[in-house]
Amino acid sequence: METQPPKNQLTKHTAYIAIAGCALSSVVMLTLHGSRWPTALFIMLGLFLPVPFAMLLSRISRRRIRWPGFLSLLATTLGILIVAWIGKYPNPAWAFKDSLRIAPPAGIQSLSAYRGWFDGRVTVLRFTADVQPIRKLLPSGTEPQRFLEYPGFQDLDERWRVMAGTGAIVDRSLRAFPGWRSPWCAEWSLPSATLEPDWLRMAWDDQTGQAIVVSQQ
Repeated sequence: METQPPKNQLTKHTAYIAIAGCALSSVVMLTLHGSRWPTALFIMLGLFLPVPFAMLLSRISRRRIRWPGFLSLLATTLGILIVAWIGKYPNPAWAFKDSLRIAPPAGIQSLSAYRGWFDGRVTVLRFTADVQPIRKLLPSGTEPQRFLEYPGFQDLDERWRVMAGTGAIVDRSLRAFPGWRSPWCAEWSLPSATLEPDWLRMAWDDQTGQAIVVSQQ
């Protein structure tokens, strides 16, 4: 005859399960450096989801599931990792079109994309291109400027952080493109479904063709 686990066995450990779920989800988000949704959302899921999931699993025969608390933590952490990973690394062509409202023009090479959250969704696009594709990205009337022409910003890393305003999300992209020689930058906005427009910032090196576009939505 199959037996059910005592009803109070899992109840005694609900606090530990919730704390462990919160810690595990925090580790996942720290490792991924965020996703396209707020980090707090994933941490809240890790805090509140494992307990009711464990309660559900505890209703199944103990012969089939002996550690409902552990399994609920494992499933919740794995689910958060998968969802956060998909949000972090979208399809590059789709992310490009979603951010700039146009498909990647011919001449765009080595396109990659990832997303984070910094007071809104941040999309970082990296690619290489010559001047013709770059001109197609800029709205009419947008004039690029020399990257280091701003007073007080003689350091490329410092200038980029101030221009982008996205902390470690952008710093990681900048380090992936060493050897900037003659960079230009441009900033513009696009209409959005909300009251605030979507802001785009681009840096492009006319010597190497390396480019980074940051979209804040």
